[in-house]
Parts: sequence; structure tokens; C-alpha cells
Amino acid sequence: MKYPLLLLTLLPLVGSAQLVQRFDNSNYKALYFSEASKLIAENPGILVLDVRSPGEYADTSSYSSANIGRLKGARNISIDSIENHFQEIEGYKNKPILVYCSHSQRSRMVSKFLGGQGFTQVYSLNGGMSLVNKSTEKDFPGMDSMYISGHPYTLVQGASACDFLSQKGIVVVDLRPSVQFNEMDSTLNNNIGRLRNSINIPADLLSRRMSELVAYKDNPLLLVGAETKVSTDAAIKLKAAGFTKLFVLYEGLFELISYLPSTSPLRDRFFTGLPPYFEIGSREAIGLVKNNPSLEILDLRNPREFANKSDTNYHNVGHIKNAINLYLDDQVREQLQHTPRNTPILVYADAMDGSWGQVTDPNRVCQWLCSQGFKQVYFLRDGIYYMVWSVTNVENCRDGFDILVDHSGLF
Repeated sequence: MKYPLLLLTLLPLVGSAQLVQRFDNSNYKALYFSEASKLIAENPGILVLDVRSPGEYADTSSYSSANIGRLKGARNISIDSIENHFQEIEGYKNKPILVYCSHSQRSRMVSKFLGGQGFTQVYSLNGGMSLVNKSTEKDFPGMDSMYISGHPYTLVQGASACDFLSQKGIVVVDLRPSVQFNEMDSTLNNNIGRLRNSINIPADLLSRRMSELVAYKDNPLLLVGAETKVSTDAAIKLKAAGFTKLFVLYEGLFELISYLPSTSPLRDRFFTGLPPYFEIGSREAIGLVKNNPSLEILDLRNPREFANKSDTNYHNVGHIKNAINLYLDDQVREQLQHTPRNTPILVYADAMDGSWGQVTDPNRVCQWLCSQGFKQVYFLRDGIYYMVWSVTNVENCRDGFDILVDHSGLF
């Protein structure tokens, strides 16, 4: 799961999941990494405020995947104690404060609160530490000197992961169950391929089979799971067993797949067993919508979610412009039966909480489309929620605002 959504209903500073957007802010400003770097460089006395829990801040959280480092010099005041520590930061009422958390939801809440209390120079870091861990020095100037962590492994993703995989001597340990590793899972969403030449040791068998890795004790090990926690838990076990060169593929395989465009030769170089359709991320989906006037866009959520009328607030995230809402398999077949097979098709749903809330399985739809001769089938695996999150937080996705409909009020 990419974002701790339950926090939105539990924290005392917010009454709903509806948050102001970057361009609707009235009492604080959200910054991309390039803007935050400039702010820090120009304000040596800036207060950098980490509003995560003390465990997250110190990389000692019992939930290992929450231990994703911090910014050097940051002060930790968790969101649920900000009011109790209010007097300690009153001296910054007219000085710059940069607030961050893990995904920029809590930081926005705190920023809004501080702005409402009369603080005049409050900034929220878009994307938070989750995005920092998928970025490079080019994306976030000064990051290499600002990023520190206390965990016994290195998180890699995106460009960093590609550079890492290109080195010699890398040993990739895939911790997923064997049915997922071999693309034989009954849940189609779990069959996403694997990194070439990887060793499959399921996480629940790691302690029993660790001897198989002894020969690679001096090699850099890249630990790969469907989610970060599986890999970070494994890294802690391996560290205790004397392994020292430990790397974790942050947010799992799909995050790396989605970083690589569907046309990138690195997909074939690094991966095998990919589905017959293209699993893509927000950046590529934005480009498809903007540059392909013949693109068919299929929204497979239930009609209430598509119309922003769900009883669950965070499912009301709008939709992609010109999307057709098809809720049942029969509707998909009827809609596309006469569509030319060279038509590009983008399929998406809502992947909130790792579950599919719609009757129609988007993976099954994509497979069916391929079986019918469609050659350009694209699946936005992370769904519409993360698309909205990306457009709001990731600088190279900011041009996606104009392809979204009815998303106002989010983030």
C-alpha cells in the first residue's frame, strides 16, 4: 500500500479525506523538490519539520516499511502532538517552515493548521519521504547530503534501481510466493513477471533456506517483494545473519516496471514473464491521453465511484477525461466488439488498499483484449487514486491536471 489512508479518518486535525490542492492553497504552499531545495539553500535558519511518528522519524517503527529515512536536521513533532508543542515553534511564526511526512498527506494537514494559526511562511513538501526514496540528486538537488537513514539496508527504485541492476555481481532475491514468481497465481493481479536471473526464496521460507545465499554473502543482494514490508523484514533477518550489502526494491516490482516506459528496451533487458499488455504508471498514462486522440479509455469502477457518489469518501477521486465507465464484462465486450484492433486502449480502476472494488477484474479485461487481437493495451495498475496523487505531487506529472475530471478538493 502506497499511502496510509486510515490516518485520514483517525487524526484529530482533519474531519474528512478532502484536502486542498496545490493550486488552491490559501495559507500554505506545497513545493516540489526543486523548489524545496532552493528554499532550504536560501534560508539557512529554516525549520524543517517532520510530522511523522517518532518511530518513522528514527527508522525504528515496528512496521519496517515505514522506516524510509529522514531529512538531515529535521525536527520531529508528530501530527498528533503538534498542538501540545505549539509554543516550541511559535518563534517561527514569520520564518520559513518546511513540513514533510511520508506521502505529503499529514504534512498538508499540519501546514494548513499552522497557516490557520497565523504562521506566514509554511511550505509542505510534495510527495514526502516516499517520493524522496524514488528520486535522485537530479530530481532533488542536495538530496544526497540531506538524506539520512538508520536502517541496515539501502532503498532503491527508479533510476537508482536501473543503475544498480546494471552492475556486475548483483544477486536478486525474489521473496514472493513461487506461484507469483512463476506467473501462475489465480489472482491475475499478482502475475507481473520477474527480474531476469533472480532467485526465488519465498519470504516465509527465508530462515529455512538462508543457507542457499551463503555463497553470495559478499555480493550485493537486491531483495524484491510485492510490497516493501516483505523485503525490509527480510533485510533485517539477513543483516542479523551477517549479510552486509543489502538493497531493497522500494515499493516492489511494479513500481520499477511503471518507471520504465512501455517502449523502453530496459523492460526486456531486466524483466521476463511480463503480461501481454503493458502495465504503466501515471507519467506514461498522461502522455497516452494527451498524445493519442484515438485512445479508448475504460474506467472499470462501479458507477457510483465514477460519478463521485461513493459512500467511501476516498473513492470519490474523479476520473480521466473522456473515459467510458464500464462496470461489467459484458459491457466491455459490447463496447469494443466493432473497435479496430489497432486502437490503443487504456484500462484503469481503483487499486485502493490493494483490493479491487469493482466486479470487472481489469487484468482479466486486459488479457481478453489481447486475446481479441488488440496490440496496444495499457493498464494503469495503480489506479485513479494514485494518478491524482501523482499529478498533485510529482513534478513531471503536473501536466496531468487537465486530463482529470472532478478531482477538485483532493490533496
